[in-house]
Amino acid sequence: MEYFFTPLTRRIGLSGCLFWLSCLLFNPALAQELSVTGKVVAPDGDGIVGVNVLEKGTSNGTITDFEGNFAFKVSSAESAIVFSFVGFKPQEVAVGTQTQFDIILEEDVETLEELVVVGYGVQKKSVVTGAIASIKSEEISQTPVATVDQALQGRTAGVNVTTNSGAPGGAISVKIRGIGSNGDSQPLYIVDGMQVGSLDFLNPNDIASMEVLKDAASAAIYGSRAANGVVLVTTKKGSSGKLQVSYDGYIGMQSPWKKVSTLNAKEYMTLHNEAAYNDGATSPIFNPSSFGSYADTDWQDEVFRNNAPIMNHAVSLSGGNEVSTFAISLGYFGQQGIVGNADNSNFDRITFRLNSEHKLSKRVTFGQNLTIAAKSSAGISEQNDFGGILNSTFLHDPITPAVIQDAETAAIYAGLPYNPVMNSNGQYYGISDQGLREVANPMAMLENSHNAHNDRNIIGNAYLTVDLLPGLKFKTDLGLDLYNSFSRGYNPMQYMNVVNMNRNSSAWQEMNDNVGFQWENVLSYQKTINGHDFSAILGNTIQEYTGKGTWGSRNDISPDGWYYGWLENGANDDTQKSNGWFWRNRLASFFSRVNYSYKDKYMVQATIRRDGSSRFGDNNKFGAFPSVSGGWTISNEDFFAPVAGLNFLKLRASWGQVGNQSIGDFGYLSLANRANGYPVNGNIINGIAINRMANPDLKWETSEQANVGLDFGFLEDKIQMTAEYYSKTTRDLLGVRPMPDYLGMESPLFNMGTVQNQGVEFNLTYAKKTGDFTYDITGNFSYNKNRVLEVANQNGYIDGDAPHVHTGNMRMAEGYALPFFYGYKTAGIFQNQEQIDNHVNAEGKQIQPDAKPGDIIFVDMNGDGVITEEDRTNIGNPVPDWNFGLTFNANYKNFDFSIFFQGAAGFDIANIMRRGDLDMQNYGGATLGRWTGEGSTNSYPRMTHEDQNRNYTRLNDMVHLERGDYLRVKNIQLGYTLPTEISEKAGLSRARIYASVQNAFTFTGYSGYDPELASFDIFNYGMDRGGYPQSRIIMMGVNLNF
Repeated sequence: MEYFFTPLTRRIGLSGCLFWLSCLLFNPALAQELSVTGKVVAPDGDGIVGVNVLEKGTSNGTITDFEGNFAFKVSSAESAIVFSFVGFKPQEVAVGTQTQFDIILEEDVETLEELVVVGYGVQKKSVVTGAIASIKSEEISQTPVATVDQALQGRTAGVNVTTNSGAPGGAISVKIRGIGSNGDSQPLYIVDGMQVGSLDFLNPNDIASMEVLKDAASAAIYGSRAANGVVLVTTKKGSSGKLQVSYDGYIGMQSPWKKVSTLNAKEYMTLHNEAAYNDGATSPIFNPSSFGSYADTDWQDEVFRNNAPIMNHAVSLSGGNEVSTFAISLGYFGQQGIVGNADNSNFDRITFRLNSEHKLSKRVTFGQNLTIAAKSSAGISEQNDFGGILNSTFLHDPITPAVIQDAETAAIYAGLPYNPVMNSNGQYYGISDQGLREVANPMAMLENSHNAHNDRNIIGNAYLTVDLLPGLKFKTDLGLDLYNSFSRGYNPMQYMNVVNMNRNSSAWQEMNDNVGFQWENVLSYQKTINGHDFSAILGNTIQEYTGKGTWGSRNDISPDGWYYGWLENGANDDTQKSNGWFWRNRLASFFSRVNYSYKDKYMVQATIRRDGSSRFGDNNKFGAFPSVSGGWTISNEDFFAPVAGLNFLKLRASWGQVGNQSIGDFGYLSLANRANGYPVNGNIINGIAINRMANPDLKWETSEQANVGLDFGFLEDKIQMTAEYYSKTTRDLLGVRPMPDYLGMESPLFNMGTVQNQGVEFNLTYAKKTGDFTYDITGNFSYNKNRVLEVANQNGYIDGDAPHVHTGNMRMAEGYALPFFYGYKTAGIFQNQEQIDNHVNAEGKQIQPDAKPGDIIFVDMNGDGVITEEDRTNIGNPVPDWNFGLTFNANYKNFDFSIFFQGAAGFDIANIMRRGDLDMQNYGGATLGRWTGEGSTNSYPRMTHEDQNRNYTRLNDMVHLERGDYLRVKNIQLGYTLPTEISEKAGLSRARIYASVQNAFTFTGYSGYDPELASFDIFNYGMDRGGYPQSRIIMMGVNLNF
């Protein structure tokens, strides 16, 4: 069992990687009779890379290199060679006595036009009327990422992608066009037609394209699941021609990109002495003459580590003939964390993928997609302001040694109860004697951080397509999604301080087993008559998802230790706990879409979907979601004359409605809970009680959206620009209302609000070629502003709790953004007593009578002359107003270079790491600029322990808010493609090596670890309580084609 949880990076090792590579490099030569060479070019004379060059009627062939050259052997002079490439017409030539061929491929206007994946089909980009963004595999490969959703960051306007955690395998938050719900705001993910919950099971190397459906007209075909937008993922497929084998891999090292400023030992003791004197003490806490006798521990140096390994290996094979095509891939990704050691935080993923398609007859095609993924991970507690490891790293005093070195102190520790924590060398970790209770030695916490998580995904679908009549097709698609997971954790008997201690060892285990079923049938029709293009689809969907799980825990593990930390080794007594659950949801739908266009000038699209969901009661089980959109390509009109280089101009407009049913199951029902401890007739008995009221009128959120877009092309499309304006209103927001405590039960779910998002988006691309030098620049930025229009309760607001900080620290209220920081406004620092005396309300009442010079000036918002919770108001916005990205790519001969910038602006962060409410805690470097006398500063208060003015204990005030704006150099990559003559000697058709740096530089004024913060819970947005920071990664990689 221990082997099962060992990180794969340590199990595979160097020998496994070498074995893998040796298998790839095995490329036996074929004995042929006639050598042929040549070059394939486009009509403009440029060489075309990747052209399939195939001896007709065989699988013998090759592909062209970076400059369009090819060389291979054919069986005889009677052979014929077929040249084919997407966007060009196939060309066939006889060999005869010729051995050198110069081929000019003719562009195929029909296939050259870019296609865009839409719901249940594809469309020519020229006739798309909605707001759809495409990210191709080439863009994904420029920035190696751990998970597919990370590749969306900064690539297109209107999509806000943030890393919830920099830990290995950390979750990614994706928001499309703002926050439209106070519940789940994640988009709907569709992979090759299958709905999935996340994208972490995919190998990024398998992705052919991703399309983001941003407006309601594009997403309405998915109805009640599409209120937060839709991300369509298409994986790579095979094509007829020579077998293509490729290997893509990289290895790298990770290190922290930033170190947070904290006080060293001398500064720490000096400032705490100052606080004591400010509170009226006559003698110091620490004798200055003894400063040198204390330790000076930099906890960040102890906790964080450099050169944590990361690696990725992916092998793919694809090919086929006129009847069958296939694509197979095998991938491995491994990452260790920068906090602690490999056992503290790690993530490993193995993936296998098989896609194939087969023509069973002229009219019948069968295909399938299959992904199998196995993941394992371990992590630490984070984003926890009550004693988390990273929070303790920042707040723990620096005068406690990380490890006890002297024998006298070690002997004292040996007599302490409940096993003080020791390292692998038998040394005790230091325990603070400064009275710290909420934080502990982070190294001891890491030593006792024991958990492991393993899960398995098997996701696949099989489809059958039948050509019934010319233009009329029927497709049936059956999919299955299997998921199971097993997690366990172990807590030893330990003592780190009087709060952070375990009197007994304990272990817990959890298992989940989920099954998803999907069946879709689609009838499609397409017809063109004299320039009039008609197309339509009619379909239905049936889905069912079920899941079950168990959880249990026991104390007194024997023998003690992580290896034995299983439930069967715990005490079978009254302290053991267990729980189990079951859930199920079903969805039945009918949908239709009709498209019309005339000579690519005028386009109209209409969509309707009707869903029935088991998550709602009979009153609101069914709903309809319509949309309509249109487009006008003005530049295709006879009257259009290019102006100032403008050669393409298209106007788009759309309107639609989509829904959100992400509320969990059984939300409309009352729930009963089985528990013990109910008093009946003087006896305590077990029983069942109602713990949540029913709401049979519950219904899904409905998002109504209007969109207007303009597409521009300048200088023969060397410059392309897209501009969008949207207005999205989401009604019937799902949430809970406060219930009176005397009812003794949870609040049911209600439809209780309306929120509006409005914004603009711009995408701009410029490309140019000068001789051997080509480059392109792609930029995007978006602005979104949201506002709550209605909160359907008596108060007109909903408070969100930030754990252990302050009740109601975040709020949703009418007329404000969703959410906003709800706290105390401040007006600087009192500089003298006169200023305190003059701080009065309209009636002359002194507002802060207990204040002293150096204390924070709080604003009396309601004018009653007292600072209370009634004075809290909107003090900041945790959600960025602006998001932007910029990519520069350049190629010169065999060299390529790219740099990618990403950033956000217009938001605030509540840096709870700046809290000062813990006695004898450490502080951030900002305290060195504290108030020390009149005129010294107007931004940071004096040092104090008593804190009668609550400078540090209110926490939710403007002093604890910081601006979060940042610009990040997300990736820099330099590559070199080996000359053809060198790669061919190694049996390769193409070989590229590259070096890359991720998170190279971050420009920000934020003092915390990382300004890129997010949360799946909107009421925790922008709260930095010690999250796992992202790392800087330096890597080397290769791309090999065989």
